[in-house]
Amino acid sequence: MTHFKNMLVAFDGSEDGMKALEVARDLAEKNDARLTVVYVHDEPLEHTVNLGTTAKGDSYLFRSQGYLTPGSVTTNVPPIPDEQDNVIVEEELPKHIMNQAKGKLESAGLHVTYEKLSGKPVPEISEYAKANDMDLIIIGNRGISGIKKFVQGSVSQKVTNEAECAVLVVK
Repeated sequence: MTHFKNMLVAFDGSEDGMKALEVARDLAEKNDARLTVVYVHDEPLEHTVNLGTTAKGDSYLFRSQGYLTPGSVTTNVPPIPDEQDNVIVEEELPKHIMNQAKGKLESAGLHVTYEKLSGKPVPEISEYAKANDMDLIIIGNRGISGIKKFVQGSVSQKVTNEAECAVLVVK
């Protein structure tokens, strides 16, 4: 069996990203491996990001389809009364996502590095893994389907094709 010693988890704060983070934590513990959490910020700062909760009670992020206009915050998801602080403007997103990952990993006693990258996720993740001699990339599967997947392809699929190391896609 291959022992992975230097693992990267691509984490975007989504529900599938949370699943990938949990698998990465478990694999890092079992392999006594270094874990690098990478977040790639590629979105323009024009959307609103909201917090959701998984069935386990973990928070995850989702983006509404509404757009921000200068000086206002609007979403297609109505704010929860008395919990408007759960709405996160995307300029705060990288910090929030890294704090989410740290919260899930800090009690594990692992050697974890956190990296925020800017650009397109596929080349950023693949190049970072290559430049830092990663043995394994762990990434969530967003589950897009139909025409969108046919036209765009998924990030996990493209990372699998481009990466020079093993890739584990978590569903």
